[in-house]
Amino acid sequence: MIKKMKIWQLPLMVICLVGFQLYSDVVLAHGERAQQAGIRMRTMYWWDVDVQPTTVKVGDIVTITGKFMPSSFWPEHLASSEVASFMNIGVPGPAFLRMHSYVNGTPMVRSTRFFRGKEYHFKVILKARQTGVPCASCCQC
Repeated sequence: MIKKMKIWQLPLMVICLVGFQLYSDVVLAHGERAQQAGIRMRTMYWWDVDVQPTTVKVGDIVTITGKFMPSSFWPEHLASSEVASFMNIGVPGPAFLRMHSYVNGTPMVRSTRFFRGKEYHFKVILKARQTGVPCASCCQC
């Protein structure tokens, strides 16, 4: 009886393993794809970016302006910018509060669509919140 169980278990295990690999999806919960520089460089092109002022104290206003263009060579395995996109600023240093953000003069309070190959002008107004403390470690986020 034991030999018969082992004989039918092996094909079943192979079928299960192949099935799991074929039907499992890529995990996107931890930012694995965002870590690859090759992908980041093929999604958005940024130029004429200006940050004023470059030194701030708590409560100071920072204005970031510039231009960007979604790449015509957008990677097929990433969600398209033509479906839903958000204008966001991420900084590793002092935490900022986003006061206003505009793309082509339109307020960006919700998601929007950015078409591949089209040039966009942006302006983001931030307020310095905590000097030298990353946002992830502050208790007010």
